[in-house]
Amino acid sequence: MTKPSESTGRLRRAATAVELRIRAQRVLDVAPPVLAVGLVSAAAMLATHKLAPEMLAEDAVRRGFLWLGGVSAVVFAAVGLYRLAPGTGALRLDKHHGLAGRVANALSFEALPEKERTPFMEAAIEDAAARAASLAPGKAAPLRLGGEWFAPAALGLLVFGLAQLEIRTLRPEPPPPPPLA
Repeated sequence: MTKPSESTGRLRRAATAVELRIRAQRVLDVAPPVLAVGLVSAAAMLATHKLAPEMLAEDAVRRGFLWLGGVSAVVFAAVGLYRLAPGTGALRLDKHHGLAGRVANALSFEALPEKERTPFMEAAIEDAAARAASLAPGKAAPLRLGGEWFAPAALGLLVFGLAQLEIRTLRPEPPPPPPLA
């Protein structure tokens, strides 16, 4: 017989994978509005620089782009690292696979010292560990892109188009060269 800690390793890995996928989905859900705000701001800075370079220097535009990227990265990190409820991954696996709490119970029983476990707890751990090979974290927590990604994609194309745009500026003609003697 294998040790419960060895037999539940797959369960823990599957539950952790589900929790990572839940975090990634949170980031994917918040990304469109964050990107839209950032891209609108970038487009405004770029247009201002193109139309009135004396008002907004190129260096200021670069700093603004870096600032927008940094703020977006902080928002994505905060959303991705926001705490999940304990056992979220195991509960999602149980729900998706119809296991009636076997994975969550096995992982909570396994966290107890061996002296405190009853034979029923050991049996529950072994029962869940036997089902570990059939667990599919990708199906329990699928990653989906919604239709709201159209706006950031369109704004990204707009910013790219603005960056490619060259506005002619009138410069006074230089004086004619002095005649050669």
